[in-house]
Amino acid sequence: MQLPHKHYNTGWVLSQVGKAHFELVDYKESERAFNNARLASPYSLEGMDIYSTVLYHLKEDMKLSYLAQELISTDRLAPQSCEASH
Repeated sequence: MQLPHKHYNTGWVLSQVGKAHFELVDYKESERAFNNARLASPYSLEGMDIYSTVLYHLKEDMKLSYLAQELISTDRLAPQSCEASH
């Protein structure tokens, strides 16, 4: 069963897809899903802690640094912001 396109392409659903790929240790697909989630909902912090871990595993230091800066500018006190920046 698949979700309709308009539901699938939401930040929350794409974050859940990214999390599922992360748990399957498919980091490239996880990164793709989280990147799309950021595009769909740029101010959402949902799953960004996992996304930062994915970027760490992929050794994407520049992307991780950029994500941390974006999360801090969104909400500097959120746990996701703190985790991404360390």
